[in-house]
Amino acid sequence: MPAAAGFSKPGDALLDIAPTSINDNDEEGEYEAKDPDPLEGLNRVVFYFNTVVNGIFIHPMVDIFKTITPQPVRNGIHNVLENLWAPISFVNYVLQGRVDLAGTTITRFLANTTMGIGGLFDAATEIGISGENTGFGETLAVWGVEKGPYLVLPIIGPSTFREAVGLGMDYITDPLYHYSHPRKNHVRHKRRWIGYTRWGTTLLSQTEKNFDIIKSLEKNAIDYYQSLQSIYLQKIDYRLEKRKQEDHRKSQDKRNDNDKK
Repeated sequence: MPAAAGFSKPGDALLDIAPTSINDNDEEGEYEAKDPDPLEGLNRVVFYFNTVVNGIFIHPMVDIFKTITPQPVRNGIHNVLENLWAPISFVNYVLQGRVDLAGTTITRFLANTTMGIGGLFDAATEIGISGENTGFGETLAVWGVEKGPYLVLPIIGPSTFREAVGLGMDYITDPLYHYSHPRKNHVRHKRRWIGYTRWGTTLLSQTEKNFDIIKSLEKNAIDYYQSLQSIYLQKIDYRLEKRKQEDHRKSQDKRNDNDKK
């Protein structure tokens, strides 16, 4: 099932990581000690529901999507969706106190929206401005909030209590969400399709991105549920550890620069 990554946006890339910096034995011991899945019974019911929905609806739709859509077009769709998330990332980087990354995010957004034709092309990376999206789930982690029990959300897939709360906050701070859900009912009915289209397209695009890996894991894993859980929990820990290392390196570089003055 496509999963939430970091901020739990629908269908986000669950497997798009290489957590080589995490010690598997240490993580496994930590997970066992804290029992990350006290709701396993309920989670497995939702997981089974998601698997059925995948098999009947989502995976056949992804097959059709891959068949009728050339790879460059699929890349463009993915780029547009990533660009639309930039305002949310900007807000969260500010809340995390990472002003430099907030600046990079808004610069990338402006570059991709203009030179990248609405985000179809990642023009910012082409001119040397790389970046990565974030969300409120990661902001809560930076603030010291524990990830809490593991959750499997309907359709969205793997999450935690912290990431689920983050998901709600991300949509509250999303400008496109507010545009497609205005307070006036007669306008809301006319714009609601925008939100549904974005959500469905995101689910298709992110699932397609990792489709072959997901299908292989589903086929070969001894316990598909446990495999997805392990990968997801490692992913969010890996992302946070990566951020901490980046922050530490920047702090060290700043200290070295001050010493030279």
